[in-house]
Amino acid sequence: MNPLFEGKSHEQGRNAKVTLFDNRIERVQEKARMSLSRAKQDVEMTPLRSVTSVQTKKDGLRYTKVIVFASANTVEFRFSHADAQAFKDVLQQALLG
Repeated sequence: MNPLFEGKSHEQGRNAKVTLFDNRIERVQEKARMSLSRAKQDVEMTPLRSVTSVQTKKDGLRYTKVIVFASANTVEFRFSHADAQAFKDVLQQALLG
């Protein structure tokens, strides 16, 4: 399955790889440098069918937060301004079908 969008969310601590597919959003934070485990440390998947709305909010000079509201959950991503707009546009298009 080909992704509709791939980008990096600039988050406190460790950045996350964000991939948008036609049916889900995946966020993967790689293991911390000091971790002994080989496993990915944080993996989150949000089904698109549970997304109710999307909001953007400027976050400093370089970044924009994209806030995804899903049933009983809110997920925030922090992208460069251009990536935030691209992610929001592709996500809205996928939601509207």
